[in-house]
Order: sequence, then structure tokens, then C-alpha cells
Amino acid sequence: MSGNKLIWSKWLELHKKLVASEKEFSQVTENIDTKLRDKEIDEGKWSPKDVLSHIVGWEVEVVNQFNAFLMNPDVDDTYDIESFNKSAVESRRHLNWDEIVMELKTAQAELSTFLSKLTQKEIDKEKRFIEWVDILVNHYIHHSTQLKRLS
Repeated sequence: MSGNKLIWSKWLELHKKLVASEKEFSQVTENIDTKLRDKEIDEGKWSPKDVLSHIVGWEVEVVNQFNAFLMNPDVDDTYDIESFNKSAVESRRHLNWDEIVMELKTAQAELSTFLSKLTQKEIDKEKRFIEWVDILVNHYIHHSTQLKRLS
């Protein structure tokens, strides 16, 4: 089997994991008591609403970066993660829970559409697609686990 088929197979499996982790996160957030949505998870930590905002920020950013990867393979994808996270949360403070959930669903649909259009050649050429989706899967798992403690 050629390396390209192995990469493509890995990509397809990773895409399935992303869909599953997004679904689990959505189910976890649906089960959070409305009284707990704005309460800090632990002292000095984000609330569930903040976690949701954080996830939305990264979903949107992944689509932006993936488009950039296709247009310019040399695009820099380094981040000040703390600053990005803070901005993602702060920029959504004015939104209510349902508005953020809708934004997440829209962002997930956009990412899903983008990913379904990627070709094997594009996946073979740009390894960051696999890297970033793998990070996103683990990101969902981490925050799902974190929020499960509340439900």
C-alpha cells in the first residue's frame, strides 16, 4: 500500500473521530444545568459558556487557517494561544448561551463542508490538516471531560 493511501486512510478515520467528538461535546453541553452555564467551573476558571465560546473561536479559526494553507503553503500558523483564547471568550461575552450554541453549529457545519471538499492530493501535500484536526479532536475530548463533571 502506498504512503498516500495510508495518509488518506488516517485522514478519513480522523474525520470520523472529529464528528464523534463534536457530537459528544454537543451532548455534554445540552446537559449542563442552565443555572451553571455562567458559573466558573473551578475558582478562577472559565464558565461552561466561556468554554463554549473558546471552542467556537477555534472552530472558526481552523477553517480560516485551512483556507490559508491552501492559498499559501508557507503561511505561519503559530499562535499566542493564551491571547487567542482570551479574545475568543471575550468577543462572545455579549452573546447568550443559545447564540453561542448556534454559532458553534454554524462553525461546525462550515468546517465539515470544508473538510468534505478536501482531496487526497491536498491532504497528502499539507500535513497540517491532519495535525490540526487531531488537535481539535483532543480539544473536544478535553473540554467534554471537563464539562461532564457539571452534569
